[in-house]
Amino acid sequence: MKKVLLLLLFSFLVACKPSRPGGILSEKKMENVLVDYHLAQGIAEAQSGNREVDTYRNVHAVFLKHHITEAEFDSSLVYYSIHAEKLSEIYKHVTARVEARAAMMGVEAQSGPQDIYEHLTSDGDTANIWADQKFCIMQPTKMQNLFRFHIPADSSFHVGDRFLWRFRSNFRLQGNLREVYFVLLVRYDTEPDTVANVAIQLRDSRLQEIRYEPDTHLDTCRIKSVSGYAYWPLPETREESMFSLLVLSDISLIRFHREPTEPIIETQPDTALVDTLNDITTPEAPVRLSPSELRESQPREQKQHIRRETPVDPSLLRPGQRQQFRRR
Repeated sequence: MKKVLLLLLFSFLVACKPSRPGGILSEKKMENVLVDYHLAQGIAEAQSGNREVDTYRNVHAVFLKHHITEAEFDSSLVYYSIHAEKLSEIYKHVTARVEARAAMMGVEAQSGPQDIYEHLTSDGDTANIWADQKFCIMQPTKMQNLFRFHIPADSSFHVGDRFLWRFRSNFRLQGNLREVYFVLLVRYDTEPDTVANVAIQLRDSRLQEIRYEPDTHLDTCRIKSVSGYAYWPLPETREESMFSLLVLSDISLIRFHREPTEPIIETQPDTALVDTLNDITTPEAPVRLSPSELRESQPREQKQHIRRETPVDPSLLRPGQRQQFRRR
């Protein structure tokens, strides 16, 4: 009897387990596609041609390689974005594989200085203080049109710190709704609190960087927290309500300590000069002069007067004048 009950319970649990809808890629298949998908984007960014055209060509080559359509890929992204735990596990494997493949293919070396922060840790004067998941999927719906983070300041924060919020953005669109607003905020411990912010409007797929540097009056204030958010306005028209999706990946927040002021370098005395100090004799006390001697000793200004005369032809002068001209 117990075996029958256990069998019925197992059958009930299996029947209640949600199955993956038709047309949705399996988790392993989705992982493989995403690896090639992100590599294709990285290669397009490293190329010198039209970035949008190169990205479109490379991404569609990925779809052909895996024998899927763009619609299947988009539908699978939507499905896994709803099941966040599955997408999180997929992206853990994707990130590791993309980094290994990119290093082998030399994508990082070709992509230039945009990857100088790639391997930063949370320590040091320049550190990556991002501790949340490195990817996010947004849609212009009430449940997924807002992404935000909040990082309280700790002892590793210094007065005058600068910040750089970095991420890769990739739009998957069927409509024209592609205006997403990103805001980076820094709160200072003043009376009352002061909040400074930098905002951008994102409209394209590429590596994004939002930089913040404090103004002069905030450069000496203590930081309380760093936060930020991304907001995708809800669609207003039927055309805008078509399928739209934004994938944020490789998210990081770089903190820069203010560079210390240049130390004052004390100049060391010249060795040769030090060695000859003993040879210098003390000058004798000055002799007191009388007023007349003092006047005579003062330097006198010498003026040179230059007079310009018109040249004279000696043949036109009288004999007496000629003799006087010769004496000159």
